[in-house]
Amino acid sequence: MKPTRRIWLATIGAAALTVAAPGLASAGGGPSVTHHSYVAAHGSLRHTLPLAHPAHPFRTHPLQRGTKFNTVSSNNWAGFATYGDHFRFVSTTYTIPSINCGISPDGSFDSQWVGLDGYTSSTVEQVGTYAECSGGTASYFAFYEMFPAASVAFTGVSPGDSVTASVYFNGLQYELTLVDNTNGPVGFSTSQACPSGSKCKNANAEIISEVPNGGPPTASLADYGIVGFTHIAITDTAAHHFNVFSPDWKNDKISEVNLSVPHGDLMQSPSKLEGTASGSGGGSGNQAFTVTAISSS
Repeated sequence: MKPTRRIWLATIGAAALTVAAPGLASAGGGPSVTHHSYVAAHGSLRHTLPLAHPAHPFRTHPLQRGTKFNTVSSNNWAGFATYGDHFRFVSTTYTIPSINCGISPDGSFDSQWVGLDGYTSSTVEQVGTYAECSGGTASYFAFYEMFPAASVAFTGVSPGDSVTASVYFNGLQYELTLVDNTNGPVGFSTSQACPSGSKCKNANAEIISEVPNGGPPTASLADYGIVGFTHIAITDTAAHHFNVFSPDWKNDKISEVNLSVPHGDLMQSPSKLEGTASGSGGGSGNQAFTVTAISSS
């Protein structure tokens, strides 16, 4: 058995936000403020997140100078997630992939993001982009989410844009930022408190390619080819600056497998991590990996 948890749901929908002039700003510690240069998007999308770290009947495998990690399966996630520490920052740069709606069915999705929490905890603070096929046409969006609060999406991003996504906990609030490096200075930055009634534990940092809506059979993966995550940086609350690998936390490599069918089909496959491992002469920002779309179902 390769268990997964598919419990927590959030919806991206229309939001009453004022469009600001292009540029980014941060409101660390102050009231919840959003600055953006994208237009709020309509529609809905559910990002389904594992509630708890599953029991792993897997062997660990050495990689990069003796560093070990678990290899796990998920119905909707592919990438890397950390746990076993308290985190305050995660960042990566990637190029928004182009989805092929000529061979991908309507209602298929593709999403890339970084986040804190959500893998071994019940909240999530995340920012990134997603795309969907509708009527044979691809649409692209940027978004942020403070689950269980509703997510917010914006139009204005395009395939081929290089973007840098980051989440930073400043001790009081979460600063979620997306910078469009191709068309900069463009993007958004928002400072958000942990949702009322929730406890944000800063228990995880993750870099993920996802099929929203929980994955199959609810939603299909849109064919996007390959996406590369570079300049990975992770910081814990003790100010240790590393990347995915660190002597201060554990990590999982996640492959997306269609768990709704027997002998589940591999859907998204992450590569090995490139770059020097932290704790062996490495540091933050010097690792990268790719995720490849294998099958839409």
